[in-house]
Amino acid sequence: MKQFARSAIAPYAIYLISLIAFAMRLFHLGQPKGFIFDELYYVNGAQDYLKYGVEVDGLKPEFIVHPPVGK
Repeated sequence: MKQFARSAIAPYAIYLISLIAFAMRLFHLGQPKGFIFDELYYVNGAQDYLKYGVEVDGLKPEFIVHPPVGK
């Protein structure tokens, strides 16, 4: 492994792997078009915090997941 790290091809391999990883992250970045799983709950809570400063929609204790500043 040390020999590969010192070889002339190592930086190119790192750049190639990084480029492939970057391209894979961009592929279908805008999909899906809607919310998934927990986004249904967290987005509404975040919007309440931004608009009112507190969670106003989720008055039941099971919807209050985290305190405003952290756990």
